[in-house]
Amino acid sequence: MLLFYVDECGDAKAWPGAGAKGPTPSDYFVLAAVGIPDTARQNAAEALMALRARHLKLPDGSMPPQWEGQEIKGRYLAQAARALLKGDQPARPVFRTAFKSTGGATGLLHSLRNIFNRYRPTIFVVAIDKKRLAEEDRSIDPLGAAYAILHQRVAQTLDKVLAGEAAIFVADQQVEHEAYFRDGRMNAARDAMAARLKGAPNFNRVLDKPLWIDSSLSEWDREIIQLADIVAYSTYELVKRNAAPAEDYYLWAAIEPWLARHWGSGKVAGGGLAVFPKPKRYPTLNG
Repeated sequence: MLLFYVDECGDAKAWPGAGAKGPTPSDYFVLAAVGIPDTARQNAAEALMALRARHLKLPDGSMPPQWEGQEIKGRYLAQAARALLKGDQPARPVFRTAFKSTGGATGLLHSLRNIFNRYRPTIFVVAIDKKRLAEEDRSIDPLGAAYAILHQRVAQTLDKVLAGEAAIFVADQQVEHEAYFRDGRMNAARDAMAARLKGAPNFNRVLDKPLWIDSSLSEWDREIIQLADIVAYSTYELVKRNAAPAEDYYLWAAIEPWLARHWGSGKVAGGGLAVFPKPKRYPTLNG
């Protein structure tokens, strides 16, 4: 079985109508799924634990007592790298050791690239352009669309390419997302999106809802979800620029080779990378 670790970037709030007041939501909602075989779960998690122990330490050389102090997120890497370029210290203490010098930053990023290259995950990522979606069809919820497309892409790839495999999504506890599945809105959104396709995917290949984990208890899984966070953050930058981010700290060069290719066209666009509503031109990729 393939375990697809899921994380997001941006908020899933619908784009407000004209004259609406309050905070402006993010332009995009990105949902990323990083898939590895269940047999690789322990090795991948332990490799990430070893990476943190090697690179992320407090300035006195000790490790922080709590997991939250060491968590690797895409935005933390970007913040720390930008601080280094400005000659400042990263805001998060554990990143001050790795990003004290260019050499230390290079070492951490190299180790993260090696994780992707060693475990060769199957990656799917969906970016919802919320402004365009609001213009075209306000009845479609960004969260429902993102999960529905993710289910479609994984189910169709398993059916057309990885025959015999099944998949389950694994995600951090998220009250809003869990409620969306529990009250049936997710199934309704998935079926509505599937109706747009020429052939309905065999959703039986994907368990109907994610496995929601408690990061304080599921140590191995919380480690691997870090990879999905990095993918989601980098993809947000990709769609915002409409081109692949070149800066090393986005790790795009390590992510792109493992984006799933469309089972028919062989392209990443419309396969491992989906933008909805479909753009006139997909973002420019490196490969």
